[in-house]
Amino acid sequence: MAESDESSGAFRAIELNGRVVHATCGWASKSQVLSIYQAGEASSGQTRLPRYAESFGAVEVDSCTYAIPSGDVTKRWVDATPDGFQFIVKAFGGFCAPSVDVKSLPRDVREALASSSSAASRVKYATMSTAAKDILWDKMNAALAPMRDAGKLAMVVFQFHTTQEPSETLREHVLECQSRLQRGGGRVNVAVEFRNREWVMGDVGEATVRWCKENDLCLVAADELEHETAQSDRDQRGLPHGAVRRRMYTRLETTCDWGSLIRVHRRHGTTERVLDADDIEFWARTISNAAPPQKSAPTYVAWGTEWLDAPLTNAKALDAALDAIQHNAWTYDWYGTRHHRTSKPLPTKSKSVTIADMFAAAKQPTAPPLDVNRTPSPSAKKRKLASPARTAPNSTSLAELWARPREPKR
Repeated sequence: MAESDESSGAFRAIELNGRVVHATCGWASKSQVLSIYQAGEASSGQTRLPRYAESFGAVEVDSCTYAIPSGDVTKRWVDATPDGFQFIVKAFGGFCAPSVDVKSLPRDVREALASSSSAASRVKYATMSTAAKDILWDKMNAALAPMRDAGKLAMVVFQFHTTQEPSETLREHVLECQSRLQRGGGRVNVAVEFRNREWVMGDVGEATVRWCKENDLCLVAADELEHETAQSDRDQRGLPHGAVRRRMYTRLETTCDWGSLIRVHRRHGTTERVLDADDIEFWARTISNAAPPQKSAPTYVAWGTEWLDAPLTNAKALDAALDAIQHNAWTYDWYGTRHHRTSKPLPTKSKSVTIADMFAAAKQPTAPPLDVNRTPSPSAKKRKLASPARTAPNSTSLAELWARPREPKR
């Protein structure tokens, strides 16, 4: 992140040093109905992103997991966001998953694969031809270039499935991916998320931390519930009968000097996606222990808790818990300091640019179905009936924005 001239009064990257920067896991999902959006904005990625960027300092781009967008699309994202805003980009699934559906690959990659003897519906990255791999990486680097050149690319996250156990082969693959990204014309920060907890536990975990430090990799801290992780992401059914709600083993380590990333997921239900006091306290203590106030890099927290204002509620609660440990040591009022940042004016409605344009036809994951057999609490019933307000934020600080009472729908 390049710094602006201090005398100009513009945003300076140093402002984020040692601070917690909040994000959500995507911004275009229909399930994201944050009250910060005005009427009509939530239906369009074109108008949604600038409004979103007023209140959040970063966003996770999860659509890249399903399809690699063009550089023209990512350039629009860059132009729609203010100075200092950061993109956390999830790498294309073909680089991470054990195998990938051939239909999700770009056409020219499919054509390169068709020239080989294999005609399978799924393909492994390791078995792709050199030509096919080169095309994929050229497209990935082209998509990242506008964000990187504008100083808005926080990192690229390679997320590996729970079935991918610790191995030297996977370590070598990660380093190959890191090397491929550096060939795109500039430095790109790389983060790794191992969803198989064997990577981060015991002696293997210590070795993983050392390996990340040696190779300038950010080791992602993933907060997932055991019963949710065991279920298909699109088929969440809630807590099984007789099971116990339990967070999977999580560790946050400072493995590089440019930043840390925490990804918090709650996949099922409604009010269940608002973290309870114990979860918030856990993360406040964890951040304060791993990221002392003098730390010269931000800690990004990506909230995968889509339900009404749950991401805002969780972010507000974590900030309050961190302030209780040491006032103003980690928190950063992105909304309240927006006058320091150069921003593009919010776009007017336009039919020329669609959500399909914004995401280059990348299919977005749908919200998980609710458990119809579960009896909601009285408070949950009330919340489900309420519609989030579509009024513009008019407070002078993000804390006030989050704390303001919900206005009735007009």
